[in-house]
Amino acid sequence: MLRLGAVTDSVWDEDFFDCENSPELLRRHFGWVERHEAVTQAMWETRETAQRFLDAFAEMIGPLTAPEGPYPLEATRRNCVLVAERSV
Repeated sequence: MLRLGAVTDSVWDEDFFDCENSPELLRRHFGWVERHEAVTQAMWETRETAQRFLDAFAEMIGPLTAPEGPYPLEATRRNCVLVAERSV
């Protein structure tokens, strides 16, 4: 299986406030912090369908090229949702 990151790794070359370090950082300013995992999956049957998907992001981050294969191409995206409450 080919990682979708093979397409996007070069675009996101900065350090981010991420799911791993963000709860600790938020606890400096909030009394209560909760992290929820958010997982999505997608699959493209052909390179052409993957390319059409990537073309939708061209205005935002520039042109991307779908990998040669193998297809179907599966991608899993792991994010998180953070909920925080300020102490009174």
